[in-house]
Amino acid sequence: MTRSSFFALAFLTAAVVVGSLTVTANPRGGEGEPSIENSLAVQRAVVQARDFLYSPSAEPKKAVEVLEANLGKINGDRKYLALLRDAYRAYIKELTNQPLLADVYQKRLKILEDSDGLQQPVLAQQTPGAQQTPVKADQLPVSPVAATATKPRSDPFDQANEIKLVAAASPEKQNIAKTLLAKADDEFKQKRYAVAKELYEQANQADAKILGDDGRGRWAYCQLTVVVEQMNRFPEQPCDWTKLEKDVKNAVGVAPHLASAGDNILGNMAKRRDAAPAQTARGSMKMAVKHLPRNTSGWLVAETANFRVFHNFTEDYAENVIQTAEQTRSQMSRKWFGKEGEDWSPKCDIFLHASAADYSQRTGQNGASPGHSTINMDGSSGRIVVRKIDLRCDNTSMLDAILPHETTHVVLAGQFGNKHVPRWADEGIAVLTEPNEKVQQHRKNLGKALQSRDLIPLSSLLQMDNYPAPEKISTFYAQSVALVDFLAKQKGPVVLTQFIREGLQGGYEPALRKHYGFQSISELQDRFTERMLAEMNGTQPGIAGRQ
Repeated sequence: MTRSSFFALAFLTAAVVVGSLTVTANPRGGEGEPSIENSLAVQRAVVQARDFLYSPSAEPKKAVEVLEANLGKINGDRKYLALLRDAYRAYIKELTNQPLLADVYQKRLKILEDSDGLQQPVLAQQTPGAQQTPVKADQLPVSPVAATATKPRSDPFDQANEIKLVAAASPEKQNIAKTLLAKADDEFKQKRYAVAKELYEQANQADAKILGDDGRGRWAYCQLTVVVEQMNRFPEQPCDWTKLEKDVKNAVGVAPHLASAGDNILGNMAKRRDAAPAQTARGSMKMAVKHLPRNTSGWLVAETANFRVFHNFTEDYAENVIQTAEQTRSQMSRKWFGKEGEDWSPKCDIFLHASAADYSQRTGQNGASPGHSTINMDGSSGRIVVRKIDLRCDNTSMLDAILPHETTHVVLAGQFGNKHVPRWADEGIAVLTEPNEKVQQHRKNLGKALQSRDLIPLSSLLQMDNYPAPEKISTFYAQSVALVDFLAKQKGPVVLTQFIREGLQGGYEPALRKHYGFQSISELQDRFTERMLAEMNGTQPGIAGRQ
């Protein structure tokens, strides 16, 4: 199905330059006092800012700009910060029609007001534009630690650290950050913005000073692009509107000059959300959800006919998750088995973990994993006795890729008698529920394996009970997705699952002859390889994920 685009990021360009600050360690003339050049620059900034702020034609925006531009040189100067605080207050009053930008500077103002000694108003009664009596230096509050501080503050507006003191990144972390930044820039150039966004975030975590203005601009661009892409997939896929709004504000916090673009996105977000209030992931009506109070283990619970979501988020967020799971279950059951299927007993429990650390601590799994499913089967009857999914909610692809993928694993379980679904089919079918750009990453890996003649023989792939060695994982996924797609296109998805069921019970070659007319796995290998080469050469359409 072709999906119409919501709106494009026509108001952004790849050459975005961020307006937020990157404050480096204070340059010093020696081990003690700041350099004379820095001191002169600070004094000049103060004079200019006061002229802008208190002249009859008050221009608080310019006062803010000149003061922020010299923050890295002030070495904790309380008078300077007090003046900046008042410039923020005046500027915020001018931003009544730019709520996102006002929010950015309100946050910065709060940082200053909450920090040492600055919560008391110094120039609070002064009105920009009126004639004012300058405040004397001895009237300004002085921090009791300012005179003894030996380390300059990090950027107080750094998104990750705010007003906290942060130690400089170690040489090892700096090297990691440089590598991550180089990879992020490469992904950005190739317009793979979701991947670039994750890499920029990792680089920033490794070294908060590594991005610079240009890097922060590209990071903010990626954040906004990812938000727009998710909005464009609604209502086919649900949106966590609260999180998307927060993501837009975070992006503007990184690049305040994109505030008007952020406001544009938020305005369209509201229209999109209100236009289809009763719809969910794939355009179907919402299912009834029961919200239960916090249980003895500390979880809030949302429940439908087939799922229970255990969470510590908002009810809206839990509903997005559970509706996506129900819609995926319905769609995958109809697509691959030609029927809706009976309600599950037991229900599938979905646990939502706020972070990688939370996920790892509660599940014992590697925190780098975005999520996993757990399925226990009674070996004699084939009845499923446990259905469970654990998900990391800090992963930006959780709702549109990871959750449908893991839910599909649960749908497939128990459909093949007393046998578990084979790994190649389990992963191949699950990956095809993901957005097209995700599937194309596997297609690229398949092309590399074809060129290097590193494919796994189908006689081995079909018999795998578990995942291969790490060096073969990418090839395994790529081939599994491509093989599922190839067979499904031959006779349809339902015939594929019938072939798998009979192949597990009586062998794949008899099932191949019955359903596809291939006389052997060797013949399947030849036809499959021919098709993959044709795709790589552009003479046949390639595999595609959910449209």
